[in-house]
Parts: sequence; C-alpha cells; structure tokens
Amino acid sequence: MPTDISAASSPTGCSPTRPCSSPPSGAADDADVRFDLATGSPGALTRFLNAVHPGVVINCAGATRGGARDLTRQNTVAVATVCEALRRSGCGARLVQLGCAAEYGPSQPGSSTAEDAVPRPGGPYGVSKLAATELVLGSGLDAVVLRVFSPVGPGTPAGSPLGRLAEAMRRAMQSGDGELKLGGLGVQRDFVDVRDAVRAVHAASLSAAQGAINIGTGRAVRLRDAAAVLARVAGYGGALHELDDPSRLRRGQRVGAARNGGGGRRARLGGRTARRDGPGAPGSPVPVPGRLRQLAAGRCAHRARPARLASPDQPGGVARRDLDGGRVPHLTTPRPRQAATAADRMGFGVPGYAHPLVAPVEWAELTRPGAPLHWVVLSVSNGPGARPDPHCLEAAGRIRNAGVRVLGRLDAVYGARPFDELVSDAHRFRDWYRVDGFYLDRCPTDRTELPGVRRLGAALSALADGGGHLVLGHGTHPHPGYAETADQLVTFSGPWADYRWSQVAEWTADHPPERFCHLVHGLPRMHLEEAVRIARWQGAGTVFLTDRSDPEGQNDPFETLPGYWDEIVSRIGPGVSE
Repeated sequence: MPTDISAASSPTGCSPTRPCSSPPSGAADDADVRFDLATGSPGALTRFLNAVHPGVVINCAGATRGGARDLTRQNTVAVATVCEALRRSGCGARLVQLGCAAEYGPSQPGSSTAEDAVPRPGGPYGVSKLAATELVLGSGLDAVVLRVFSPVGPGTPAGSPLGRLAEAMRRAMQSGDGELKLGGLGVQRDFVDVRDAVRAVHAASLSAAQGAINIGTGRAVRLRDAAAVLARVAGYGGALHELDDPSRLRRGQRVGAARNGGGGRRARLGGRTARRDGPGAPGSPVPVPGRLRQLAAGRCAHRARPARLASPDQPGGVARRDLDGGRVPHLTTPRPRQAATAADRMGFGVPGYAHPLVAPVEWAELTRPGAPLHWVVLSVSNGPGARPDPHCLEAAGRIRNAGVRVLGRLDAVYGARPFDELVSDAHRFRDWYRVDGFYLDRCPTDRTELPGVRRLGAALSALADGGGHLVLGHGTHPHPGYAETADQLVTFSGPWADYRWSQVAEWTADHPPERFCHLVHGLPRMHLEEAVRIARWQGAGTVFLTDRSDPEGQNDPFETLPGYWDEIVSRIGPGVSE
C-alpha cells in the first residue's frame, strides 16, 4: 500500500488518509512523496529524513482489513521500516506511533483496560498492531505509542461498527423503511471524537511522554445506545429491532473502556508515572481532556530545538500557522484542491549576473518567454556606478519590458554603511536605470539594527514609484521584526551542503511563501528536485539554484547561468504543477 509521506506540518506525518489519486491540473503537491513502507527500503526512507530533517514523525499508516500476511506487512513490517530509518538517520526525530485498542484483545463486561494490562489480541489485526508497538518501544528511539480506542467523526469508515450502523440508517431513510433490523448492537466500545484523537497526537508530539498511552474517554457505550442517539440526531423515526440475543453474545464482542494511566512501566509522562485524575478510587477512568493535560505536562522536557514548520501554504489548504499552538485543524474533511495562482507559484529571484558585456547569454536568458522570474538584481559596480552605463541601461530596459522587476543592489555592509550613502546610491539607480525597487545586500539581522533598516526602508519606498519592491538580503533568518520592513527576506544564501540540513525559523509560519527567498549554490543536478522540495517545505516562494560554486571565495557563484537552467525553468515554470 503506497503511503503519502507528507512534510506539510510541523510534525512530519506518514498517513494513508491523504488522497493518493492525481489532483486537478496545476494542483499537484510536491510536498507529498509516495513511498511504500511495507516494501520500501529503510535506506531510501533514511535519505528522505536526512533531506527534510524533521523534528517529529507521526506514523498513522496501516491497514484494518485483509489476511494475516497483508496485515503483518502493512502494520508490522511498515513500522519496522520507519524505526530502522529513524535509527539510521541523523535527524533525531521523535516518533509518535498510532496503535489501537485491539492490541489488548477482548475484555470482561464492566471492566476497564489500563496501559499495564497484559495484551491478548484476539485476531491477526490486533497481533500485527501489538507487534508494531513492541517494535517501537524496543527501538531505543524517542518514541510514544498512542493506543486510540474507537475514533468516530466525519469520515468514519463504513467497515467500523458505528460506520455500518450509520450506513444502514442512511439506506433506510432513503428508501423510507419504517423498520431497521440490526445485529451486533450488544457490542461495547469506548468511542473517541476524532478531533480529540488529533489533539492527543499534537500534544504527544510536543511532550516528553514515553511508552504506550491509552487515548479514550474511559466510558464504554453499547452500540444499541449509540444507535438510539444516531437515530434521534438523524431524524429517523422508524423502529430499531435488535437481532442479537444479548445474553448469548460471545466474549469477544464485549470490549471494555480505556483506563488511562494504569501505573505500568509504559505509561510514563516526562519521567513520572501517569496520575489518575478524576473522582473515585485509584484506577478510575481518565477522560481524553485529562490525558491531554498530562501529555502537555511533559512538553518542556522534550526537544530543545523548535518543531519544524516545513511546508508552504497550499491554495485552499490549512494555513501553516494553524498547525501549531494547539489549534488543530479538522483533518477528516479536507477542502477541495484549487489550481495554483501566479501569486502562489514558485519563481526565480536572480541576485545579480556579471556585466552584460561579460555575461551576454545570461542577460538574454532573462527575457525568455515563460521564464518564472520574480525579480533581477542590477549591480553595475557593487552599486549604481560612478556614471550611467549604457549596456546596463539597455539590459535593464529589456527585462522591464518583459514584465520582470529590476532591483538596484545596495550594499548595507551589515549596518556599517552610512544612511546618506545608501540613499544617494538609490537615487542614482532610480534616475539612471528606472529600477522597480531595491535589493539591500548584506542586510543586518540583529534586533538592535532594526530601527535603522526601517528608516532606510521608508526612504527607499518613497523613492520608487508606487512604493517599489524591497528585498532584504540577510542570507539567514533575521529577527522577526524585519518581516514587517520589506516585501521579501532572503533567509538563506549559501552552499547546498548547508541548505540540505537547514532549519526554518518557527516565526516564518506566520507569513506566506512569497515573503521569503532562498539562494543556493553548489547544487548538483542530481539533487535539483530535492532542493526544490526543501524550498517549498520551508515556505520559500522565490529561489535561485545553481551548480556554480566558488570554494576559494574568489568569484560570486551567482554571476553566471546555472548549467541546468533549461531543466529548472521547465520544472517550476508556468504550467508546471506545484
């Protein structure tokens, strides 16, 4: 079963719930990678993890139906692949594995099941999930297993007890049947709202919880009672007839409720045995909100580095900022995909080619029809030069006529350059070359320099027609306040060897991709697609990628055309899906 491995949220998730069919034209999501965990190589998955360097991996992939062999492959071998890949990887990610109540097996009526109960699964599905849990707990990884009891909500599978009941009632209402005969209504389940299950996953991702933890309400509900509630809510006025004799139910049809915090070695939060909240004697059920509080109690002991926020906002999708801070989106009813617009499409920002007489081919390529260019930097002699240059004027004019912004390069020297000199250079750029904005190279990053950059930004905006376009060339993540000073920030500029291990700052999730730019040199052709994916995961809407490099620091690797220019233009140009 191919699984979409998604880097679309703060935790990296492996989920079979993502649609695997081809999306509409222009709406493909390169942030999803198809990988079969049951047959794929752990080494291939390790390379993926090393490329994206996630902080958390959430594995909810698996199968609920099939023979013993298929269930073992999808639920056990797949988890072994994930564990082995994480062991080999240097990312040090935390693993959140989703288990299930079937690992415990049948229970006596009226009983509750704690984490320290001896598992006795009654079928191949429960055995395969229990084996997966043992693999995770014995892997030595920073890992937690959430045994979710019976999740319900929008999109409940038709094969589940409540799903079968809902489907039968829907058919009866459509056909006008006044009587509904149902079997299996004596079954007891601990039904959990799917949104609570998602919140538990989110809390576990941020916590220091270890071992296996039950996620349930602590209260078993008979299916006949759930049927009565469902009929009332759905407006079904017919009679419900139970086909089963409750006194003759097999023991396996009765499944007790979860009892969280069973005091066993596996229910430990932040190094402490889980406390049993709620009234009553020890062992009383702990509802889901109490378990979430317990999970959250250990979050400070978790990873020192922030969780990765690596994916760009997709058109019509959930904003990346909604994937953090506890505001968990409703994952069971995704909105329909929409085609990417021009504002959403990734494009190039050219940080500055050599003089048009030295690099005529490069400048000519910038006017190619269909090239996805956002802006081009003009630098005559580390600035506007001492006098107008007719060759630069002609090159800039052709680019502007092609509908591409031309930005004048101003060197801030990390805040050492006087304000008056920068403004004077900006005047010459405007008067001689009619630039559309400015690229402030070697821009400061510290908070102490922010007022000076704000003052300069206001002056530059007043110079350019319509406010102009201002790009701050930090080359790394600056203080968040700089995001309000300019139209775009260059938050990475450097070699591929550093870029493939780079981490995005958490505050960038509050801004759309068009606010950020990445400049990468020394990028081999074989890693081109990987670099494009990393840029999208990290939320950069503008990039410049080149195979040119200068290890000795004598020449600017961005001054010449990449050797794979045609290929990269075809990859992310207009009409190419993102």
